[in-house]
Amino acid sequence: MTVEETHDRIAEVVIEGLLGSTDGQLTLSLSNPDHLTVLCGINGSGKTTALRIINGVLNSDLDELERLVFRKVLFKTLGGQELSVERQELSASEEGLDRSRRLPSSIRHHDLVFTLKRPSNKRLQHWTAAGSGSYGSGADLLAWRARQLRNEMVHHADKKNSEIYGQYLEQLRGISLASTLKDVLEDTKGVPAPSWLSSFVQEHSCMYIPASRKSASPRMSRANLRVSESSTDSQSTDDSPLAERSHQLVALARDARQQYARQAAQFDRLFLSQLLELVRIKVESSPSQQELSEEWKRTRDTQRQLVRFGLVDGPQTGENLDDRIPTGDTERRIFHEYCSITLAKMSAFDAFRVPWEQLVDTINTGLLDPHDKQLDADATHGFRFRKYHGAGEKASFLDFRDLSSGEQQELILQFDQTFGTRPGGLLLVDEPEISLHVDWQKRYLDDLERVANARGFYCVVATHSPTVLNGHGDSAVQLGRR
Repeated sequence: MTVEETHDRIAEVVIEGLLGSTDGQLTLSLSNPDHLTVLCGINGSGKTTALRIINGVLNSDLDELERLVFRKVLFKTLGGQELSVERQELSASEEGLDRSRRLPSSIRHHDLVFTLKRPSNKRLQHWTAAGSGSYGSGADLLAWRARQLRNEMVHHADKKNSEIYGQYLEQLRGISLASTLKDVLEDTKGVPAPSWLSSFVQEHSCMYIPASRKSASPRMSRANLRVSESSTDSQSTDDSPLAERSHQLVALARDARQQYARQAAQFDRLFLSQLLELVRIKVESSPSQQELSEEWKRTRDTQRQLVRFGLVDGPQTGENLDDRIPTGDTERRIFHEYCSITLAKMSAFDAFRVPWEQLVDTINTGLLDPHDKQLDADATHGFRFRKYHGAGEKASFLDFRDLSSGEQQELILQFDQTFGTRPGGLLLVDEPEISLHVDWQKRYLDDLERVANARGFYCVVATHSPTVLNGHGDSAVQLGRR
């Protein structure tokens, strides 16, 4: 079942001047029915650069955008908004630059010009951000360069008479003369981004998973994922990438349980008064026996799943009611109210329960041999794997280091893309085929399509592997030579 899209998501991305190209542009139409766009091409064709450009804009990484080679990137949304980011090179020799934005001829740099066009507003909105992490333009850019030069001068303090020190000093004097700041050498936080740009970025969430997945995980959708100091996880001293994800999983599960406790307390305070009101008032109709049976099944199945995931204690109240659904009008209304409130309380787990269910299903049904080992569904202990030793023997738990490199790589990839992407957002994955067996490569996009379709996000995948593309040729975009 596809999650209904309730906001204005990105429908197309156009990149001009990718890797300095002067012929044509790269157009990515993000509207394929399988929720996938797959970038294919040889090394150096620009696949990774394209992903990094998109990520740099949607995750506000100006340092990243400054390093990348492109001329302009344009984002078009379903609602008709258009956000463009254009690189403008600055130098003292260029005409049309006011004095506050000129640089000495020996210094060349880039501003990033953001422009937003809204269908309801004919007036374009502009903002210019200096590269290298400075949020502003003009004098802010000059101040940043001045601080950089000052640091270089300090580094070469023992060479005051050298030619290089003289060059630094000349450049610094030139910047000071050109700047409109009262004191260019003072540190500045720059000009914050305007609200319209911040709103656009926040609305269109983006998760980027680079080809190198050896270090810390990308920024997740929830903040403060630290594990409690009182945690008794025996693997808490393991600092491997997979262990880090395991700690995040524990923290996310803990946060979900805390949210459930708060939400349940609010409902419980009102439960008695709601029941008394149901008994007191007379209504023309009450839920049918069939409707109650289906509602109870949803309630019971959700409870059992939460117990299996370690999120609530079991067994739950009412396990023996399957064959005794109330028949009287008042009793049916009360039973309906109980199911409705219970489901409402358990909805606090949905943001965690749904992706965790998808992750466990993907790993256990498609990647691991069910007769060998399986990912344990209890999330409160982090990632644990049950190892099966044969008929009649009790399963044991595997240490992270007992998994193969390919298994670790795939679990990291699946965790990041499942928990890091919000419904309606954009997922960018670079080279998912790394360390994956050919059978895993064949089914990767099928698994990703299933999850993306269920949760309502869109994916752009860059790959060298024809095997990964398996069955998704209509979603492929070719870069460079074939």
